[in-house]
Order: sequence, then structure tokens, then C-alpha cells
Amino acid sequence: MGTQARTTPSSRERREEPTLDRRKRASRSLIFGAAANLAESGELDGTTMKDLAKAAGVTVNTIKNQPFSNVSDVAVTLLDEAGSFGMSLSKNAIDNLSRVAEHSRAQSDRERINEIHRMLTDIVDRSKRGLRTSNVVLEELEALHTEVDKTYPDELPLLAEISYSIAAIYLRPDDELDADPSNDRRSEALLWAKRGITRLESDRRTRQFDLGQRLTALAAEAARQLISLHTAAITAKSSELERATVQVKVMAQLAIIVANKEKERGYALKLNRPLRAAAAEFHRARAEAMMQGVPQGEIDAVLQMARELDTHSDTGPVPEDILEVFLVRTCAVQVAYRDLVKADEHSELKEIRRRLIDTLPSSAKQRAASTLFDLADHDPTIGKPVRVHHVTDLMLVSTYGVVGRVLLADHLKAIADSFDADGNPPEMYRGTDELKISEAEYRAAARYWYTQAPSGMNVLGVAATLAERARQALADGTWDGVRDTAPWAILDQETNGLNTLLLDQLSLGAVTGRAPTKEQAQRLLDELHPLLTVLKSISEGRTGPVENLS
Repeated sequence: MGTQARTTPSSRERREEPTLDRRKRASRSLIFGAAANLAESGELDGTTMKDLAKAAGVTVNTIKNQPFSNVSDVAVTLLDEAGSFGMSLSKNAIDNLSRVAEHSRAQSDRERINEIHRMLTDIVDRSKRGLRTSNVVLEELEALHTEVDKTYPDELPLLAEISYSIAAIYLRPDDELDADPSNDRRSEALLWAKRGITRLESDRRTRQFDLGQRLTALAAEAARQLISLHTAAITAKSSELERATVQVKVMAQLAIIVANKEKERGYALKLNRPLRAAAAEFHRARAEAMMQGVPQGEIDAVLQMARELDTHSDTGPVPEDILEVFLVRTCAVQVAYRDLVKADEHSELKEIRRRLIDTLPSSAKQRAASTLFDLADHDPTIGKPVRVHHVTDLMLVSTYGVVGRVLLADHLKAIADSFDADGNPPEMYRGTDELKISEAEYRAAARYWYTQAPSGMNVLGVAATLAERARQALADGTWDGVRDTAPWAILDQETNGLNTLLLDQLSLGAVTGRAPTKEQAQRLLDELHPLLTVLKSISEGRTGPVENLS
């Protein structure tokens, strides 16, 4: 039989416990007496653990077993327990003990603050890896913010960092957060970003310039997304009153963008990030020009940024996210304000953008940008479509906001107008019998993209000009009898689900044939890049490239 585990102490253990307690209390009394004497004489501040042990007649280990990790801990506990040891402390001793005790409290606070920093990093990391739902993450972050705000209100950079993390969660697309109609996540993101900025700006000693740049960029992005939210109901059929109502809301958000992009520029300069500073100034100047209704301001902003990027490209690569956003904005200005941009400025922009496009990191992205500008440089009054060298890139053009949609509609209409008497499209668009697209289908697609162009677009500045151009194109009376577009062939016509038969055929064709070489695989990926990018953009509810906020 095994030995039964004991659940009660032995008689010997019961006799030893009080003895140990008495010894510990006696040691503590000696330590407290020595500390009180040193405090009375004003010598406790600066005393080492070794000095205190010698004065008390005990070892350093005896003090640590109390447990006290330092002299400050002794002072804290002596102030709390002096009465229970029958000790009466003078005012002078109390003052000196309090001063020494502050070191212990500060150390304790610093340890907790460091722990909060670690908790914040852990929460954000788990959120990025999808290990927590957004609501759970927000609850954890807001609980941290409440604790710091209440207990450590002077930790302004920490409060600002937590605010940034909360704002970032609110700003990312999330079906869970969007399901709550009582709170708009973009407004919440802007609110928390503003809180963070206020905290950071209140700390006059802070050197947290990177956090400042991230917060101000986030606030501007929240305002931009709110503009998209306000303009979401705008369509080609919206009335002047509806557009005017939205304009008022948009103006308020543009003011927020102007203010925060100016601050972001300042932080970027302090961090020696000249391109980030230039990008912030570009967006600030554009927003301000839109508020004032001055197209020349938008044109000047594009010219200034083009020159900045061109200069920088001679010394190093331009960050991809900055470059892609700028190229789309440049195209929009050149198309919308074709008659306002001077001839020499058009030529300068054309030359600069050619050099910049060559610096894009992949051939697929270079092609897409080139296709966009091929369409932009084409005169739509000619009546014939421009030759597009990579037809697949037309899909990407459709994601480039209002300018992409208008240019695509122009191109599709030009194709429809160019069918010959035998019903054949221009040569480059003559597919096999199975893939032949009719004139009616091109015309329906053109109408679809003209209709989509104003949808959800800004009601001020270049976007408003291009949206009006799309509305005029729809009003010219050539669309009578044009039917609606059909769903993609890869979608089921009846249920709007996937045409699995087609996908199965493609998959079987891939596995029953010889695998491509490395070079062929890369070429296939390049050709599929537009389709995959469009699908990703649609799934995330966005259009075109997005600037990095970090």
C-alpha cells in the first residue's frame, strides 16, 4: 500500500510556525528600529541594504526574506506598520521616510507601466493574428486606457499609444463593427485619434515623433473614410440639393485632413522622412484647394509633388504606396483639368511620370500605370479607341476611382462606336467565337461605368468635375435601348454564386497538363495580377491603391 498523503500539519510543525513568526517579527523590529534611527538623523536617504543590515545587526538576506527588495521598501512598510510595533515616529523621521518611500512607489509604478506596455503589444499582436475579435480587443484596450488615465495620468505618450491602437482597430474594415448601427467605426477612429494627438501635444518633453506621425496620418485617413461614407449615397441621379447637403459634411472632414496633414508633415520632417513630409503636404494642399474651390491649387499640388518625387527617384526608390496614390491623383488632375493645365506643364508631368512608372517594383504594376495614362492621354473626340497593349490591365483601371471609371467608360464606348458594318470590333478586340463580345455588350458596359463613376465619389474638386463629366455622357441621348450588363461569366447567372463548373474545368486543365516553368509561372502571375487585385479591392470595399499610414 502506498503512503497516504497528509492533509494536516504535524504537531512539530504546529509548534514551529509560531516560532518562525516570532523570529521574523523580531528581525523586522530590529530592521524597523535601525531604519527609524537613520530616518531621524536624516541618514536613511542614500543608505544601502548592507549599511541598514549592519545598523540592525542582521544580514542582508534577512532583510530580503521579509521580503524587502530595497531600503525604499523598508521605508514604505515602516510607515504603514510602525504602530503595530509600538513605535512612535517623529515628524522629522516621517518626512525622511516618506521621501525615501517615494523611490519604492516610483519603482512599483514604473514596473506596472512597463507591464502595461507589454500588455498593449501583446493585445495588438493577437489582434493582428486574428486571435481575438475586434470587440474583445477594443474592450481590453479601453480597459488599459481607463487604468492609465486614472492611475498614471501623466503618462501622456502611453495614453496616446493606446489611443492610436484603438483608433487603428476601429479604422480597419470589420463586419463585426459595421454590424452595430449605433456607432460608426470611422467616427470612433477619428475620436480616439484626436484624443491621442491631444495627449501627445500636451507632453512638451515628448520625443515621440513617430507616434505623432502615425496618429495624425490615422486621423486624416479616418476623415477621408468619413468622406467616402458621406458620399456613398451619391449616384448619377442625385439631385443638386442632395449633393449640396453632402458637400457641407465633406467640407468639415476636409478641414480635419488639412489640419492633420500639416501636423503629419511636421513630424515627418523631425524624423528626417522628406518623402513622407512631401506626401503629407501634397494631400494637405489638395484638400485645401478643394475646400476653396480652386482647381489651380490642385494642379500646383500635383506639380510640386511630381518634382519632389522625380528628384528623390535619382537617389533611391520612391515608396510604392506613395507613388501609386500620386500617379492616380496626377491622372485625375490631367483628365479633369485638361484645358487648365498649361501645355508645358502637361509635357513636364508626362516626362516625370514616365520616369516614375519605370521605378515601380513589378512589371504588372508598370503596365497598369502605363495603361491608365494611355487612356488619359487619348483624345475621346477622335471616336476610335486607343490601342491598349495589355487588355487585362483594364480591370485595374476600373479600381482607380472616378478617373479610372470615366476613362474605362470612354474606352468601351469608343470600341462600341468602332464596330464595322459586319458587326466586328476593332482587330485587337476580336476574340474567339466562344469569347466574342458584341457591340451591345460593350455599350452596356460603357453605360455601367459612366453610371458607377459618380457613385461614392467626392463632391468637391477633381472628383466632382469627373463625376459631372460622367453624368453629361449619360445625358447625351445615345443610350436608349441599351440593356444592363450581365454578371461575370465566372459567376452563376441565376444565384450570383460561383460558376463551379468553369472553375473545375480550369483546375482540371491545370492538373492534367504539364506544369509551367518558373518563367512561365511568373508571367502567368503577372497576367492574373489585375484580376486578383480587383477581387481583393472589391472584397475590402475600396478602390485603387492605399497610402501606408505608418
